Amino acid sequence: MLRLRLGALAGQALAYGWVHTQLGIILPIGPLLIIGLGLLGYSLWLLRRSHTPSGTRSCSLAREAVIDLASLAVSLYLTGGAHNPLIILLLLPVIVAAATLQPRLIWLVSSLAAAAYTVLMVFHWPFPVSHVHHHDSSDFDLHVQGMWCAFLLSVVLIAYFVAQLGANLRDRDQELAQVREEALVENSPTGILMMRQGRLCLVNPRLAEILGSSRDEVLGTEALTLIHPEDRERVAHALRGAGPSPIPEIECRLLTRSGLPRWVVLRHAPIQSRGETLTLVTLQDLTERKRLEEELRDLSARLLRAQEEERRRVARDLHDGPCQTLTAVRLSLEAWLLQQPAIERRSSMPPLGQWVPTLREVADELRRIATDLRPAMLDDLGLLATLRWFLGRFAKLHPGLRVRHHLAVPEADIPPALKTPIFRILQEACANAARHSQGQLVRVNLRLDAGWLRLRISDDGLGASAHPGWMADRGPGLGLGSMRERAALSGGELRIRARGGAGTRVEASWPLGFPGQGTDQAALDGVGGEPGDVRHPDLVHQA
Repeated sequence: MLRLRLGALAGQALAYGWVHTQLGIILPIGPLLIIGLGLLGYSLWLLRRSHTPSGTRSCSLAREAVIDLASLAVSLYLTGGAHNPLIILLLLPVIVAAATLQPRLIWLVSSLAAAAYTVLMVFHWPFPVSHVHHHDSSDFDLHVQGMWCAFLLSVVLIAYFVAQLGANLRDRDQELAQVREEALVENSPTGILMMRQGRLCLVNPRLAEILGSSRDEVLGTEALTLIHPEDRERVAHALRGAGPSPIPEIECRLLTRSGLPRWVVLRHAPIQSRGETLTLVTLQDLTERKRLEEELRDLSARLLRAQEEERRRVARDLHDGPCQTLTAVRLSLEAWLLQQPAIERRSSMPPLGQWVPTLREVADELRRIATDLRPAMLDDLGLLATLRWFLGRFAKLHPGLRVRHHLAVPEADIPPALKTPIFRILQEACANAARHSQGQLVRVNLRLDAGWLRLRISDDGLGASAHPGWMADRGPGLGLGSMRERAALSGGELRIRARGGAGTRVEASWPLGFPGQGTDQAALDGVGGEPGDVRHPDLVHQA
């Protein structure tokens, strides 16, 4: 506004000087000079008070527009009123008001400008007459030239004002956007940091709270020094964007000031800021979620332990109780029949003899149920003997399936904690192959491979993808979920690969030397060591 006023004053001074010197028109220089000096003094006064404005911004701009209108109207009154081509300058305060003021103040300034123009059409000093005779120019031509000069001055001033207004609006929008971004960063419930060449250049309060440090303490430090040493290489790999595809997010542990690690999920993206490339990183605290997951895994382990212990108890009770009783009854009945005289034996043999095979069948059925619940040989003879017995029995129960097995692991190399999970996973995988595959061959392989114990069960049937109910854990039996859970809770991982028409392959792998593998109680607990050592399963479906 100040620059526009000064530009208008300069333009009027040049126009009046040109009219006075070139056209010989005598103007009231004294009053015009007083008006110009008054506006200049007012502008300087506003410039000194610009840092401590009084009243609202709109009212201050409206007051300036009214003063500009009044001074311009007086100048025009002294120089011909509406006949002066510079009367077009009355539009400048209206344009400024339309761009900066509220609607009611815009109408006020517009009404004053219209009123000034109307009054100047009637009341004004007569336009001075030139004392220089121009042979080639009439008064009309001089008036047109004056209008041309006024138009050029107005165009320059309006273009300058609009350009300055646009620049101010862009600067204000950038400031507002920066304020919004800073407020978003400061108040975000997610930890946010910004890196420049691997060092922290911005840290929000939430991240400082997660780290248990102040922002000043972590600013300027290497970002990777905040990452747990075991996760540092993975995070560096993700931040560099190495590999065929970038990693959008990664779970890792942060080192806090107290020394306790906190789990976070890290997301990163490059951004441009003032001509340089920075890395924006957001970190969401997962510590509480991890704690709940550990509790859930512990609960699952307890449930598996209770289930296995109940299976063992029921199998033992069936074997030691009803099975033994039925066997004793059958043997006593057979011995009693043999002790009877020949005549009485012939008379009592038909009704009593038919109970002997029935008692034998019932005892055999109870033994089968007890064996299915928990084979006693798993505890007495070991895993390999149990697997061979199970696969032989499975082949007899399913004559349409050929079974081939290769157990290339010494019994002494199998940790006791893995014997129950291996048997249960094999049991369920074979049952699913018989139930769903519609194949003709089942292969079982147990081997050692570079410090890993690997169990693979494959068939040549339709493929598990042809049976989405089983893949979604909706089928009968233990299901895929229980197999995956048993592998994970014993420190291993489970992979399922299935292609339509190419069979299904179930592969469970365990790293040898996993904590807690030395006791069979750990197998019943379903836990290999501390809860934090439990590995997540890696499950792959390929249709």
